[in-house]
Amino acid sequence: MKIEWNDRINITKEQWKELFLNKNIIKDFNKDLILKIYKKPNYMATATEIANDEGRKPNSYNFAVGALGKRIAHYLKIEPPRQGEDSTKFNYWHVMFLGAIEKSTGHFIWILRPELKMAIDELIKENKILFNNKDIRKVITIPEEITEKQSQKLKEGAKYKITIDAYERNPKAKQECIEYYKKLNNGRIICQICGFDFESFYGKEVEGLINVHHLKPLHEIGEEYEIDAINDLIPVCPNCHLVIHSREPVYTPKEVKKMIKRCNLNKNNK
Repeated sequence: MKIEWNDRINITKEQWKELFLNKNIIKDFNKDLILKIYKKPNYMATATEIANDEGRKPNSYNFAVGALGKRIAHYLKIEPPRQGEDSTKFNYWHVMFLGAIEKSTGHFIWILRPELKMAIDELIKENKILFNNKDIRKVITIPEEITEKQSQKLKEGAKYKITIDAYERNPKAKQECIEYYKKLNNGRIICQICGFDFESFYGKEVEGLINVHHLKPLHEIGEEYEIDAINDLIPVCPNCHLVIHSREPVYTPKEVKKMIKRCNLNKNNK
């Protein structure tokens, strides 16, 4: 098969990873389409093939792909491939895909750009793209903390730019939260949902290792606010943190505790 549309575009693997986790740019419908193509042999598919799998019309995907390419190009301030050397029109679909023609049907084939494919590979390894029971990958985003140098005040939620919009995660607030719960747990740093203790399980080398969950998601606040490290934050293990963020709206810590309790009861009754 000859790849006829293979113009280069200046988007790195790291940029694709960040874009893929930015819900304002690559929306859930877009992620679903890209991951469906990722699952196909050789990371390629036609709009008709995907539409037939989902019971949709191909045009719904064609329109969405063009709109996505346009959002990405505008966001990164790059010029997408043109439809021809002298053309003033752009191939926005070409931002995410290479292209070819399927000889047997004449249908157009979308082929994931290698950098995008590698970005998805890494996100899967990092457990930021997961499978559910129906074998559908789901993107789970848990924003990371920023460094001490990036924030001097005990505030959270202020937007900053790296290559995507993100929200500050103040290390002072995190540490204050951990110290508070450490006192409540007789000097132990444990998950406040399942009770997991990194130090007792792995040893002294990982003493103090824990995630901190923001009880009020920062994307819902959208502006800088004074953080209450005791009432706004809670220490949780990575497993419970992933479960919390495995749906929208997120599960509450109380709901996750109920899940664990229910599972334990079921085990005991067997």
